[in-house]
Amino acid sequence: MRSQMGPVIGKVALTVDGTQGSAMGPGAQVVLQRGDLLLTYTVAGPQALASIVEHPEAVAHADGHRRTGVNVASFALVALRGEGVRGRALQAPCPRLRALLRAVGDAPVRG
Repeated sequence: MRSQMGPVIGKVALTVDGTQGSAMGPGAQVVLQRGDLLLTYTVAGPQALASIVEHPEAVAHADGHRRTGVNVASFALVALRGEGVRGRALQAPCPRLRALLRAVGDAPVRG
């Protein structure tokens, strides 16, 4: 069975502009097995961004996606503040994460 449900938006770890000998240029495909599903991702170049973010479905649901993103980020922050996790998170080589955790401190979580 083959289904074309795309696009799925994400980032690749390598450059997509062909610099530094990258094999992940536009048109490159990554195939992953997930259970009994075979997923094929095709790398799109920067020119594809406008057609994705300006698509009527993306525009119609932008507020919901933004709200979902804020919720995911908030839950991640709550998890990083957890007992036994915060200390390790503060050791991460991510200055903005450390600054965010210090700024939030022990403020109460409301939900």
